[in-house]
Amino acid sequence: MKYSRGSSLFAAALLSLAVAPSPAPARPRQTTPNTVRAATAPSGNAQNGRKAFIAHTCYTCHGYEAEGGVGLRLVGYSNTLDSFIAYVRQPKGVMPPSGANITAQEFQDIYTWVRSIAPSPDAKTIDLLKPDAK
Repeated sequence: MKYSRGSSLFAAALLSLAVAPSPAPARPRQTTPNTVRAATAPSGNAQNGRKAFIAHTCYTCHGYEAEGGVGLRLVGYSNTLDSFIAYVRQPKGVMPPSGANITAQEFQDIYTWVRSIAPSPDAKTIDLLKPDAK
């Protein structure tokens, strides 16, 4: 079977992530429906942010809707744009540094998109999940 150099490098990177010991990853503070957002709304373009999120393959770890997976859940992200950029450029834990290829405008747009996603409702408010639901 023939492999390209890129797929071999990708496989090696995944293997190194699986084998290498790492400290517990720093988790950004998650918001709840009662958490107050920052006073100033992000000024990027949310539609472009979602496109950039996919174009830069952020979805492979964080999910198509930033709901989390291998990577952190970003829905409800409440830290500042500066802290978001700093973490993506120099992450702690197992996240690969990805920020070198992301422009300042794309960061702004991705941040705006992530912040625009409504958090999931509390399970107690969903009728089908209530014990007496039929």
